[in-house]
Amino acid sequence: MRRFSILSALTLVIALTAPAFAEQKIAVFRLGEITAQCDKSLAERDKIEKTFGNERASLQQLEDTIRKKSDELRVQASALSRDAQEDRQAEIIRLQRDYEDAARILGRKLEVESNRIQEEIIMLVAEATKNYAEKNKIDVVLETTMVVMYSSPEFDITEPLLLEVNALWKAQGSK
Repeated sequence: MRRFSILSALTLVIALTAPAFAEQKIAVFRLGEITAQCDKSLAERDKIEKTFGNERASLQQLEDTIRKKSDELRVQASALSRDAQEDRQAEIIRLQRDYEDAARILGRKLEVESNRIQEEIIMLVAEATKNYAEKNKIDVVLETTMVVMYSSPEFDITEPLLLEVNALWKAQGSK
């Protein structure tokens, strides 16, 4: 990221001080907005829910079971023998460990999937940015969170770039 920021800043300086001071066309876009709103991102969220929805539901069910058993133990503690209390506490502890293990495994799976999706979307945005810049004769395109502290709204190409990303994704077969 740091290297990208330095490179982006250097690109901006070079673009602004080009030989013969030729007029440069510069544009900016908001990557976070594009990655959150593009069709591929929305489709991938649905796939993730379908793929991992059952595991999430199982985790929720296990969490509810732990809560129920803990509440039952609190209510019945005075009526239970010491051995019965210890047995129920051990069961709750075992269930909590199972929950933590399952949550950790699901978290890792979601992280891997999220990283894969993010990488694919970034590649799509990079290609769409290049296409859009070439079509519109834009010399420099910057992502706002990396270098740009402020830009006039007239330089913002987020919306048309989002359309370009969606069109490119559809042209590639919406994979």
